[in-house]
Amino acid sequence: MSCEHLEVSEFGTYSVDLDGVLQIVTLQKCNNCGKYITVEGMEISTGQVIQAEIPQRKRMRSVTAVLDAEIYDRLVHLASSETGEENVSKILNEVVALGLKYYGRHLTSRSK
Repeated sequence: MSCEHLEVSEFGTYSVDLDGVLQIVTLQKCNNCGKYITVEGMEISTGQVIQAEIPQRKRMRSVTAVLDAEIYDRLVHLASSETGEENVSKILNEVVALGLKYYGRHLTSRSK
């Protein structure tokens, strides 16, 4: 059974060698197998990771979201059925981003 990268740690920005081109990429590291994974779900070998980039804290914030497993599964099924794609991690990230934007607007409208 191969790893499905369900538990990640070390979420951050890294310098990565992609086919001879140095790029800055957001990666997460799987707790189970130790592989680096892009936000879209593509595996990056540890040999390609050059170094962790130091974030500028004044411009970045980290958010940890906990979703009920049933809700997450329903979102995955909905995104898969609507797009025909099996790997919908990028779509789910967009859904969470839209939810955060809505939440921010909701907080702003309540404070007026």
